[in-house]
Amino acid sequence: MTAISTKSVLTIPRDSSFFLAPESHLQRQYEALRAFFVEQLPSVEAARRFGYTPGSFRVLCHQFRHDPDFRIRFFSRIPTWWHRS
Repeated sequence: MTAISTKSVLTIPRDSSFFLAPESHLQRQYEALRAFFVEQLPSVEAARRFGYTPGSFRVLCHQFRHDPDFRIRFFSRIPTWWHRS
């Protein structure tokens, strides 16, 4: 029996694009760090996926690990689009 791949999706659902194609630099940093630390994506792949050079992504990871002020900025405000009526 062969496995069926679900990765050949023709279109990305609108809600998924929020995570896969972040528009703000802060969200892009968050998603890249999440891919590396949570999904355990290799750093070179996380850098490529989110538009960083391997060296700049290493700096981003270093800042995240060692600078509490850098880390807290990801949660300091909620985007205005998030508030739904």
